[in-house]
Amino acid sequence: MKKTTKDLTSLGLSRRGIYHASLIGLLASAGLSLPHVASAQNLNLPSANERTPEEYRPEPILYNSFEISPSIGTDIEYIDNVFSSDVNKVNDTVLSIRPSVLIRDRRDDRQISVRLLTGFESYLDGTVSDRITLDLAGNARFGIGTLTRTFVGANFRENDTQGRGFSDTGSVGQPLSLSNYGGNFGVERDIGPYTALIEGRYRTTEFDGDIIINGQQFESSFRDFETLTGRGRLSYSVNPAQRIYAEVIYNDRDFSEPGANSSLPINLLRDRSSDDISFLAGYTRQLTNVLQLDVNAGYITQSFDDPTFLDQSSLTFNGAILWDPTRLTSVQFRGSRSVDTTNDPFSAGLLRTEVGARLSHELKRNLIFDLGASYADLATADNTNNGSQISAFGGARYLISKKWSLRLRAEHFDQDIGFFSGSQSRLTFGARYNF
Repeated sequence: MKKTTKDLTSLGLSRRGIYHASLIGLLASAGLSLPHVASAQNLNLPSANERTPEEYRPEPILYNSFEISPSIGTDIEYIDNVFSSDVNKVNDTVLSIRPSVLIRDRRDDRQISVRLLTGFESYLDGTVSDRITLDLAGNARFGIGTLTRTFVGANFRENDTQGRGFSDTGSVGQPLSLSNYGGNFGVERDIGPYTALIEGRYRTTEFDGDIIINGQQFESSFRDFETLTGRGRLSYSVNPAQRIYAEVIYNDRDFSEPGANSSLPINLLRDRSSDDISFLAGYTRQLTNVLQLDVNAGYITQSFDDPTFLDQSSLTFNGAILWDPTRLTSVQFRGSRSVDTTNDPFSAGLLRTEVGARLSHELKRNLIFDLGASYADLATADNTNNGSQISAFGGARYLISKKWSLRLRAEHFDQDIGFFSGSQSRLTFGARYNF
């Protein structure tokens, strides 16, 4: 048995599996995008933790119209429950080295950025084998300042399961061996006071390594899945400070067939493939230079390919209030209800209702604090494995010079749900050097 395996006998989940290649082709040919009007899901004012004072801001290497920003970071991190599972609690200390480079081209008519982050992780107590991680992402936007704007993006990740925003089930990280890749393509068009857009995204996740269930060893590839998303939006604005919009979002989530894993427990052989569609109406407004609001509400319905899972429907909403009470402080409040997506191999198709807040404060020009917490209520389609998640974090960033910075971060995650319960705490100390 590999060191990366864990006994998941108490986890009760399932399977899915068909892929609509023809629909992907249709969406790709139609054109897809990232909207220039932020939704409540991605609305973000620069937080104090993301603002770097001029005297500490690294100076990029200039090449024609491109800015090149290489750096290298190292972290030492203690994890009290590596697999975030009540079944197999082990702790470890992880040493990582992460070189990266960011390339940007911001001409008046376009924005292009490419980020490459690779790294080496060593679990000092041998809980998980040493491994290489990779995170490559690129985005481009063309036609800035014109009536028609196009968008394109692509990303690839290898074994990078602890990157922020990677798993939609929370900030917890699990050392799963996997490959994740996807992309988007799109277009938006201004027609008088109206803006129309169509967006499409594709993401696939492939797992590697073994798991142990009821004393038997299985290839984790039986949980491979892919997601296809299409979105259309029509918005109306009489001035740049406020906008109303209507939106339709379609998601097709497909899991692979069990195949050679036919001896799996019955609840893991079921097909969790599903489709969901949501209809939203929203309003966004910049109330002042330091206060921004985006809210929407609507209805979502989800149907599973396996008739043993109950279809579900619900009211859905997203809301965000972003506030800078002073030049040194940022506050964010969020609330949402949506069908959850996840890269965790034992979770899919949950209805998530979540609230959260974040506070960032620049105590000194070179000392920045960041605090946040969230609570999520989770419900399965058949209401048999309802549960909740709680997460919280606190961190500080100390800027020594344009070249050097230090960071300290503590975080805790707790999930209480029938098929997968567990908690995890992390304490990280790191240093970064900008070339």
